[in-house]
Amino acid sequence: MRRTFLSAFALAAGFAMTGPAFAHARLERAVPDGKATLALTLDSLKLFFSEGLVIALSGVKVTDAGQHPVQTGTPVLAACDDREMIVPLPASLPVGKYTVLWHAVASDGHRAEGSYTFAVSH
Repeated sequence: MRRTFLSAFALAAGFAMTGPAFAHARLERAVPDGKATLALTLDSLKLFFSEGLVIALSGVKVTDAGQHPVQTGTPVLAACDDREMIVPLPASLPVGKYTVLWHAVASDGHRAEGSYTFAVSH
């Protein structure tokens, strides 16, 4: 009985100490943010994550209301923060609703993904 208790305690303690290792990069905020309606077009998307990213394994796909892909530039990390992904956008997005499908691989190797929308009006 005592051996079973000690084994269970050791297992629980092991999970408690390794908990943060199982974390994923969460999208904390974005510019433009979800549900935003812009009067003018931005030159890039900025996605801010909870952990540093491996940019070569992270990225976004932007689609318009008809689910047609929007051509974007290659994502890069901000010069001063490996948690900020910057994605260049076309010079002018037409009026409409857009969906951003993102995926991020944290420096610990864990992958996360999600989506949000924004709109452009002139």
